[in-house]
Amino acid sequence: MAEATHHKHPLKLEDVQTILGRLMIDESFRSKFHSDLDGTLASLGLHAPDDPKKDSDAYDLMKKIQGILKDTGERKTEDIMKDLRSAYLASSDGVIRPRCM
Repeated sequence: MAEATHHKHPLKLEDVQTILGRLMIDESFRSKFHSDLDGTLASLGLHAPDDPKKDSDAYDLMKKIQGILKDTGERKTEDIMKDLRSAYLASSDGVIRPRCM
């Protein structure tokens, strides 16, 4: 899904943003993401934890995102967004770079 990056995993910020956007607007993708994370990530070019070719940091980030979005209940959107941002920053080198070509 992503080529060279400055992060610990192969996902660029725009990759994560694309996934989060699809989770918000694509009900089918969201359902599959929650019911079959491994299959969803494999379809995006990421792999399950038992796959020797996997990128465990990217997979761990997606698991964290899945957990954050699974039970939002009465939580404020602002708090959910902060948790998503924190999860991304913890999985990266801590720098959000501007989009570069």
